[in-house]
Amino acid sequence: MLKSRFFAATAPMVCIALTAGLLYPNRTNAVTVAADDGVRVFPLAYFNEFAPDTALELINQTPGFRIRQQGGGRGLGDTGSNILIDGIRPLPKGKSLSSLLAELPARSVERLELIRVGARPDVDMQGYEQVVNVVTSADTRPYVEAKLRYRRQGTGDARMTNSDEGRLVLRGSGHYRGHALTAKLESDERRELSPFRFGAIDPGNPELTVSSSTQRTSNNLELETGGLFLLPGKGSLSIDVRYAERSNAGKPVTRATADIPASVERVVSDGNNNDSLLAAEYRRPFGGTLDAIAGVVHTRWNSSSRSLRRTDTLERSSLNEQTGGEAAVRFGLQWRPGIRLMLGAQVHGAYNFLEGQSRAFENGLELAGSGDAVRVSEPRAGAGIDWQWQAHRRLSLLGDLGLDTYETEANATTAGRGRDASGRLAAVWAFRPGTSLTIDAERSVGQLSFGQFLTSTSLTSGEVTRGASALEPPRAWIHSLRLDHRFADKGVFDLRLTRRTTDNPIELVPLSDTAVVPQNAVANTLDTLSSKLALPLDPLGFDGTFVDLTGSLSHSEAIDPTTGERRSMSGAAEHAWSIGLRKEPNATSFAWGIRLSQQQRNDSYAARSIGRQQGSPTLSGYIEWAPAASLRLKTSVSGATDSTSLTELYAANRTPGGMPAYISTTESQNDLALSGSLEWRPSEQFELTLTAASGRDSRSERSLQAVGGMPALPEVQTFPATPSVALEFRLTN
Repeated sequence: MLKSRFFAATAPMVCIALTAGLLYPNRTNAVTVAADDGVRVFPLAYFNEFAPDTALELINQTPGFRIRQQGGGRGLGDTGSNILIDGIRPLPKGKSLSSLLAELPARSVERLELIRVGARPDVDMQGYEQVVNVVTSADTRPYVEAKLRYRRQGTGDARMTNSDEGRLVLRGSGHYRGHALTAKLESDERRELSPFRFGAIDPGNPELTVSSSTQRTSNNLELETGGLFLLPGKGSLSIDVRYAERSNAGKPVTRATADIPASVERVVSDGNNNDSLLAAEYRRPFGGTLDAIAGVVHTRWNSSSRSLRRTDTLERSSLNEQTGGEAAVRFGLQWRPGIRLMLGAQVHGAYNFLEGQSRAFENGLELAGSGDAVRVSEPRAGAGIDWQWQAHRRLSLLGDLGLDTYETEANATTAGRGRDASGRLAAVWAFRPGTSLTIDAERSVGQLSFGQFLTSTSLTSGEVTRGASALEPPRAWIHSLRLDHRFADKGVFDLRLTRRTTDNPIELVPLSDTAVVPQNAVANTLDTLSSKLALPLDPLGFDGTFVDLTGSLSHSEAIDPTTGERRSMSGAAEHAWSIGLRKEPNATSFAWGIRLSQQQRNDSYAARSIGRQQGSPTLSGYIEWAPAASLRLKTSVSGATDSTSLTELYAANRTPGGMPAYISTTESQNDLALSGSLEWRPSEQFELTLTAASGRDSRSERSLQAVGGMPALPEVQTFPATPSVALEFRLTN
């Protein structure tokens, strides 16, 4: 069924793409070099029409490429990325790739190189079929930038969010005899008054209203510095240091034109957290075929939060405190015995810990099971190898194999222990220039979340999530087949089939009518078919015009841990599609685009509820005009949308064939929204940007109906559109 349904949706895209391969031979424009050896070079001039400011904007406009980064888990055993900067991968932990590229000025970039596996044997692909190498200019000057931004939202109407936000960013970079140093300071403050609840007491009398607002303030401060230093013996040392502080506080502010009913809640919450990080990596070449790598990471963070929900008859509150940290090291070698083969090996170790305590109260009495302090710790060690081999001019093999051992302890009691093997094997066959087929098989082993061993309480429902006593990490097999076809400069067709089978997923399993606990569940499977087509219409006489088509269809199977029944996976997207038409500026001063899209989600399952959602397709569009080189105007529109959310609520834990006690229904309507921006850049050193947005008028009807009972009178909520305006100044040297 999945394949037949998807074939009907994707077959036209396949035909169009194959036809385009004949109509669009690989050609080059004045600023693009396309090579048949698997490397596509994009000079900086290629991106002029997008007026880019940062390297991130260049990456986002590279056709057929999307940033990917591993290393999100504990330790340094999984540290790959598909971005290189001057042939070197950024540090695996510290700044995200997006943040790092956003801080690299576009003017310092000479070109981007899109490299397919096997095209350059000296490039370590780390399991990716393609990577982008950002090549910077050799004569990069010291760079200093200052940004000042102010944003105002709302008109003072209590029914909408009213806020003021200020942000200051100072950053700079410098080079001296091959050394590079960067620094950044970012500070922002936000004051907000937002309605937690606003409703008409009587739908027939909308003037009889009541609102309960939350006044909130937040402050953030981030300090970062780092650099690349050349050492004797052709070695290099990369360093990243970061410190951040964040705080927020909220209190209730109630306004009403009628007596406040007992059902109106007052919400109080505040929190503080800070974190610090030191990451360093040393690289040293030996001869022309061997590189040695050593890396270290040390992080520490702590957070605290307090929440309170109060009505006239009930008060629930919670206090949470957590402290955590990580120390990790990695030693690796990369060996290139020939022009077609690269081998890598590494050993790594890490120690992580988390200390936390959560206390919950109801009308001043501490709830049972709360207040227990928990300490979770985990030593982890492992080794791995990876390889890439160009077996033939058009066939490349790549993969990796790793072995990790760990022991997770919760309050000095073993909660998880294992010796897990993971790995990947992929074959990429470039059977014609610009077209490749990839077959991929991967064994993935997840990491246990320390938070799963902590106890928490939902102040809204009163449900308690007990800390797990023992868990095994999820283990999955992932098989995929991908066809990648490229034509012209920006034409792309991508078709993928993926199956993911998770042996032991972690689900919330009920202990009683008020408590759940994370436990390993029965295996689940997710099948996904997806396709993407970007089709240039230049041969038809529409220069710079593109058609974008995307679609995906998923089918999943899981066993409900509450009832034991077979069902779909909670939250997996059943299908999604998008149709777009855009005109890039090229030699003209205008650009425009329109898009129609929709995404449908599966049901979501909990111990005592089942949720279902559906929404109407979304229409959006934009027009951009650059009447002069220093001036750019853009207007965007998002069309009206309707959505329905239906939740079945059970009086106790769900049972096979059991009927819900109540059905909660929310129908929402959102009206048209407009936004616009004006960018004025009289010189390379000064830029002023003014943005404004209309916001959306919205309306929702909520009802709670007992099964078999009379229809309930819906609660009507109406919110006027919340306009916003922002002004940003940017100064550079």
